[in-house]
Amino acid sequence: MSHEIESAVFMASQGAGWTGLGLAIPTNISRDPAKIAELCNATWTVEPKPVYYRITDANGRPAYVQAKGFSAQTRSDSHACLSITSANRYHTANRQPIDVFEAFRDELAREGLEISHAAVLRGGSVIAVSAILPPDFDIVVGRNDRTRTYTTLSTGYAGEGTICTQGNIRVVCANTLAASIADAKQSGKIKTVRASTLMQWDTLAKMVANAREMCKEQFAVFNAMANRQMSTHEVARYFADVLEINIADLNKVDPKTNKDLVSTRAKNMLTSLTEAYTEAPGADMAHGTAWGALHAVTYYATHEKGIRDTKGDGDDCARAASNMFGDAGALKARALALVQERMAIAA
Repeated sequence: MSHEIESAVFMASQGAGWTGLGLAIPTNISRDPAKIAELCNATWTVEPKPVYYRITDANGRPAYVQAKGFSAQTRSDSHACLSITSANRYHTANRQPIDVFEAFRDELAREGLEISHAAVLRGGSVIAVSAILPPDFDIVVGRNDRTRTYTTLSTGYAGEGTICTQGNIRVVCANTLAASIADAKQSGKIKTVRASTLMQWDTLAKMVANAREMCKEQFAVFNAMANRQMSTHEVARYFADVLEINIADLNKVDPKTNKDLVSTRAKNMLTSLTEAYTEAPGADMAHGTAWGALHAVTYYATHEKGIRDTKGDGDDCARAASNMFGDAGALKARALALVQERMAIAA
């Protein structure tokens, strides 16, 4: 399946996410990372094993020779090979599955964190744990436009290393993990320790503890958008630029073809953005600002933009994929880049 989930758990109040897969975390273990790891079947360890290749000896008989300098990273429970890596430049110390869960241990006590979702992905080659931050971490913009914040810690056993991201994407599958990492790279809210680096436990804990400072940085960006006033004319031009429409071509006809210079589809999209700007949920809280204009685009792209289910996964999966990696995601990325560009020019 496209989300590549082997097992998953989730906070009951948050639900399973778009995949609909996983087990709800019982209230009595909601702040016990070790118990949650057990529920997610993530208590196995990654063990390096020697690698051999087959040859034919001088007598024509099969023989096996060790590939020096390489190790097979294997699961202790199923003995499945997760990857072939360098034997001396790949470290699993402090990055075992249980370590990823327990990295939240001290922060759970200090900040009231709760694991909102965790998953074993790609046959165990990736472990991801996402924690929802307390309400005081929420990004509140304009007149109480509230966005929840998550921090996600993931470790890959195929050479990816360990990655900590902070943002508004709750990681529930391989697709949302990739989207979270891509979003964090773009915004700079990411910390990475390479698989070739011997990780100390305090390094893992610091990656999680860094979330509060990154929240402050994100709030500053969003708050600046909420305070940047935009006239109706500026908003209209912004929407046209997001859709890559020359606003001067609206209602004009190509004299050679006698067809509208702006397609009906593009006009309909522009109309939808304009309607979302005034009618989408929460629109009244940010009307007349850069935040409100961006909000209109993200609402339209996430909920209303037409999608095609080309893989037969169903409309919900197709919409999720479009928002993470397809046209809808590209539209939102362009919208964010353009609004930041306008703010930079104004400054």
